[in-house]
Amino acid sequence: MPVMPLPGAVLFPHALLPLYIFEPRYREMLNHALQHQRMFCVTLVKPSCADWQEPEDFFHLATIGLIRACVGRGDGTSNLILQGLQRVRFASFEQESPFPVARIDIVESRDATTVQTEALGEKVLELYKKLKRDGRRLPAKVDRYLSQLNDLEMLADLVASTFVNDALRRQRILEEPSLNQRLRFRGHRRRWRRYVGAYAALLGSLWCRSTLGLTPSFLRAEPCRSSVSWAQLNNQNISPL
Repeated sequence: MPVMPLPGAVLFPHALLPLYIFEPRYREMLNHALQHQRMFCVTLVKPSCADWQEPEDFFHLATIGLIRACVGRGDGTSNLILQGLQRVRFASFEQESPFPVARIDIVESRDATTVQTEALGEKVLELYKKLKRDGRRLPAKVDRYLSQLNDLEMLADLVASTFVNDALRRQRILEEPSLNQRLRFRGHRRRWRRYVGAYAALLGSLWCRSTLGLTPSFLRAEPCRSSVSWAQLNNQNISPL
């Protein structure tokens, strides 16, 4: 599977990552991906390295993503949207240059269905209900979505993707095998309420802005590295899914 090491970028499953592809090596990688499974991995370059030169310069636990939209430009560069699918570990490398190609192993979560996990998920929903009792008004679709949410792995990944900005902390969360630990906030109740409230507000304000059949556009792992907008994507010659 092709690998794209990036400084400061950690992609989570279920999240969206807009990318601007301009380096020749990554243009070649993108062409390879589009001609095959439309997938590649994004991994974090270690902070001690200004750029990567060999596999030891980047982390070997990453997320494989699917190219959901790709807009080619006349100068050979491209804007694309990558959707995170699954945690993976690089088992070995078949190629290191001009871009890495890795054999990957799927990484599964631990304790995905324990009583404690269910309790942590219920805690999020309890705090959301408390927000409603405090008078916060949210769209009916948001209320229904949160009330019916039962995919706790998705919840953990989306919360981390949305609210954790530090790249190394994001990487630690990505590498954490325990879903319980990923769900658990280490703050006090006020932080829980603030995070859940902001998450619900994001759902409400951006629920209807999804395009191209994608997950809502706020589910991004990193700030957009591209100047292309969602409206522009609708008006461009987009590579078919």
